[in-house]
Amino acid sequence: MNEHFLNGREVTVAVDGEILGGVLYAGTCSHTEAVRVEEYLNPEPVARLPRTVYIIKLRLNRQPYADIGFSPESVELRYRGITERYSGCCVTEIKCEVLPRSVVEYAVTIEADERSWQHDR
Repeated sequence: MNEHFLNGREVTVAVDGEILGGVLYAGTCSHTEAVRVEEYLNPEPVARLPRTVYIIKLRLNRQPYADIGFSPESVELRYRGITERYSGCCVTEIKCEVLPRSVVEYAVTIEADERSWQHDR
């Protein structure tokens, strides 16, 4: 699993076209899992197909619920002249962490089916 982390000052995150505020950092990675194709009344799988899942991890200093929702259509990361677009997204985890000095941060994990990227000119 190849992970890529960006500081909040280096990246702009947009969810469904709207810029998401309060981003402390963003991380991306992907992993491949096997999808089993089965037949009715057959205990053995007919095939195993690979499926790549793209994961976006965000650390925010504000509540993300209203801005992200649970099934955003797209998430964009813009940094250093590159735009990464993720589609088929689903929020799989939201954690609230209370840190020392009463600082509250939110960790959000989003999984996506597709990723594309381009270099901005």
